[in-house]
Amino acid sequence: MHISNPLFFLLIIFIAAVILFYFFRKQYETTTISSNLLWEQVLNEWQASPWLHKLQHNLLFWLQILVLLLLMFSLVRPFWFQKGIPGDHLILIIDTSATMSAKDGELTRFEKAKQELMEMLKEVDN
Repeated sequence: MHISNPLFFLLIIFIAAVILFYFFRKQYETTTISSNLLWEQVLNEWQASPWLHKLQHNLLFWLQILVLLLLMFSLVRPFWFQKGIPGDHLILIIDTSATMSAKDGELTRFEKAKQELMEMLKEVDN
């Protein structure tokens, strides 16, 4: 696997910032207020399953980390080298201008281009 834009790995700073925000978020204290007594039954049901509360906080944290990681890896654009030429159709374009008749060593540039194209065609299936 190779990487097109390794500079985008610097986005890991944002992941570190999200983690730091979770470390230093405000911890609320439970206080009883008369207007909140109506919601006591709902709160009791909600507190009956504390794992759900913890999961919701952790779920949000992990979703944020996942989104940032996916963003970073999409911007980095990893790719894999493949042998051969993929695809059903192949279009070859050859420059036939006068500059291709210039000698580049023993062969002309046009003959070298034809040889490279023939090598590419050998890699194509069927």
